[in-house]
Amino acid sequence: MRMLDENTAVAAGGWDARWAKVLAVATHEDVGAAIIDTNGDGGDVDLDWYERIDGEWQPGFSGNISDTGSSESPTGSAQWGRGAPGLETQIQHRGTPRTVSVADTGWWLFVTSKGA
Repeated sequence: MRMLDENTAVAAGGWDARWAKVLAVATHEDVGAAIIDTNGDGGDVDLDWYERIDGEWQPGFSGNISDTGSSESPTGSAQWGRGAPGLETQIQHRGTPRTVSVADTGWWLFVTSKGA
């Protein structure tokens, strides 16, 4: 069973690996998402959804995002934001406090499957 990592997110999302830069990746069960700077210049940042089917990550929908926000997919929900690299931040998810780590890129991403 393959993990959703930077290389998998770029390949499954159909991005050009020469330019695309993964800023954050998160998974929960068979749902995952990645924040991707699609051309490496910080001007076009997308949230890509993925679903693991038969052990392989399949792309879902993708859309441009701002520095903070949330999104729902048919199989999960996500929240994201920016912070100081390496620090932890507290968020609320469905009324429950959660702790997420800020990646070296300065982005954090939290993903959960529907119903979790």
